[in-house]
Amino acid sequence: EFLALVERAKARTSEDAGLSEDNFSFGSTPFSSWKRVVRAASKAASAVDGTQLRCAVLGSSTGRLVLFTAFLKEEWQCVGIEILSVLHRIALRAVEKSQLSNARLECGDARVVDLRPYRMIVLASLCWDADLHEQLVQRVKMHCCKGTV
Repeated sequence: EFLALVERAKARTSEDAGLSEDNFSFGSTPFSSWKRVVRAASKAASAVDGTQLRCAVLGSSTGRLVLFTAFLKEEWQCVGIEILSVLHRIALRAVEKSQLSNARLECGDARVVDLRPYRMIVLASLCWDADLHEQLVQRVKMHCCKGTV
């Protein structure tokens, strides 16, 4: 049933967003691997003007990377952005159960999210086609300040 829901959501969203269905997937990253990524990123990321470091996970799926990051870095504000509403709803339940106050989720299109407040930005999908990936890379380059990882 879950896969059927995801497939229907992919079809609807791809049409609405003007993206091929190949751009939608979900998967998982092991906690141990993500812990190494966050450790390396936290050394490289810098909070500008002494503000709290904010992390955005674009393509946050069911919220695992947002939760992993929020758990590992309590001082960071972690936001997940997911375009598929079915995955977003699952992620909302997970964040609610986690009771992590520094984890937040948005259902939306990463191509239009304001990226300026974030100092760590994760493009969390390897299934995106070259065009979508390039659009997001260009947004990151245009809208992020020095020190963003």
